[in-house]
Amino acid sequence: MRIKNALYLTLLMLIACFATAQVPCGPNITASPTLFVNWQHFHYDLAQTGCNPYESVLNPTTVGGLTLGWKYPMQNGVAHSSPAVANGVVYIGSYDFNIYAINANSGLLIWRYQTEDEVVSSPAVADGVVYTCSLDGNIYALSTNGGQLLWKYSVRACYSSPTVANGVVYIGGFTGLSALDAIHGTLIWEYPILDGIGYSAAAFANGVVYVNDLDNYIDAIDATTGVLVWKRYVGCGRCTTIETSPAVAGNIVYVAGELDVFALNATTGEVVWEYPIGGTSSPAVANDVVYGGSYDYLFALNASTGVLLWQYLTPGIVNSSPAVANGVVYFGVNNILMPDAYALDAGSGRLLWNYYVSDPVDSSPAVANGVVYVGSRDGNLYAFHLANH
Repeated sequence: MRIKNALYLTLLMLIACFATAQVPCGPNITASPTLFVNWQHFHYDLAQTGCNPYESVLNPTTVGGLTLGWKYPMQNGVAHSSPAVANGVVYIGSYDFNIYAINANSGLLIWRYQTEDEVVSSPAVADGVVYTCSLDGNIYALSTNGGQLLWKYSVRACYSSPTVANGVVYIGGFTGLSALDAIHGTLIWEYPILDGIGYSAAAFANGVVYVNDLDNYIDAIDATTGVLVWKRYVGCGRCTTIETSPAVAGNIVYVAGELDVFALNATTGEVVWEYPIGGTSSPAVANDVVYGGSYDYLFALNASTGVLLWQYLTPGIVNSSPAVANGVVYFGVNNILMPDAYALDAGSGRLLWNYYVSDPVDSSPAVANGVVYVGSRDGNLYAFHLANH
């Protein structure tokens, strides 16, 4: 059965590679104002780079004109669930046990589906299905057309955000990392981890899935077989568990640890460089720069060398994972006394825009088609755009 599943998954990956080739987030990508772009997973793409290379409306010159387009009030706050945007619809989870589908243009509710506990997982959308986890321990597969339940599968308590690649859903839970058939919800393989996986989403690149576990390791697992390729300790021996997600760019995996940010060789797990700053959010990678949040700063490191390029002093902890698009970095801050949503110049760290939100922003922004979407603990999903857009 294991061999049969491996052959089946290999065939899926070979077929899909022609249709889902990953695009690097760099200057070789030409943005187009007529291109409609989806932000379908946590941190944009399968590799969790957090960078949308196609944004053409917002840039360092125009972003200062962002204004509130709409906000949708949910019955309770949004914690770590970050919006996914697909085909004109925004999907997000809430403390009120619901997964919401909201019209991206008008901010009007299309549908919502109630789970049995809080939803802190970020949704993923693929092939007409939205996948998300609930603290009730289940991953849910819902039809984007109406929100009907297609299947659910138990992974015990589930904080992690799903990654959907080539017909397979990779999801972390307290049992470890599971690979599920995206259509039927059946288990293909499971990689057991002693203390399980917390908030980390799996990054998928070159046939390998990378995930941070609650034992303070990053695990590299063969996406076809579920066999461990390598694992590397990125904790500090006395710190709390790592609850960020890795990002992969080129042949490097970037990981935010409690005391350090690591760059690891994606093939071997060997340390390429290490920078001494505590990472509290998942790193984003764009144009050979790594962006991340800490207890006091939003920082930028040279992706090749780990040298600090700049850091922006924030009024609180940055749990919100930064999003990068067209020369701008977007993020939120966990502070109720200062403006909570920010946009900085990606090259210099200069403040370009901020917006006061009444409660902390731990949700990570999604930037697509000239609009910035982000959730807040005040119970609202916000959409910011230019007044003339």
